[in-house]
Amino acid sequence: MKNIAPGEFLSAEVDDFKPELDAYLVWLVEWTHEVHTGQSMWSETGIKPHIIEIGLVKEVDYEKARVRVKVGEFLTNWLPWITTRAGEDRSWFAPNVDEQIVIFSPLGELSLGVVLAGIYQQKYPAPESKKEVSSVVFKDGTKLSYNKENGHLEIDVVGKITLKVGESSIEMTKKGIKLKAKRIDLN
Repeated sequence: MKNIAPGEFLSAEVDDFKPELDAYLVWLVEWTHEVHTGQSMWSETGIKPHIIEIGLVKEVDYEKARVRVKVGEFLTNWLPWITTRAGEDRSWFAPNVDEQIVIFSPLGELSLGVVLAGIYQQKYPAPESKKEVSSVVFKDGTKLSYNKENGHLEIDVVGKITLKVGESSIEMTKKGIKLKAKRIDLN
């Protein structure tokens, strides 16, 4: 793009001379302005832009759904985390302390950032390596695993499983299964 000096003409469309105005009527003029405000985050000053950063969660505020993240030696202010759903349908999967995350910061301003959890690391590797399997492993060892190829859902629970529908329930522990309902049909 060419820089335009003050007073330099770009283009114009001019109508005929108007004697009553003692002037030409100019009805279209085009020009370009380039405006700079403040210091560019991409400047030669060496200041690092923070548009995308990788860090570790150091504190979690569960009530306000936000975290503080350590990026290098810097500890951020409280930042919200991204979840899978946050409307009428909502999900809850809070990040863990020492979980590796990504911060997305508009204009490189970390105080405006949002956190996306979940980068595997040596301390917390991927729980699965098969493309046909989706799984979640919890700290206590409980595991939810679904094999899309053969349609097998496996739930391996350390404590107990409770399924409820209204007044009816099924409770499963290591010791046995309890069924509670007004009517139970066994075939």
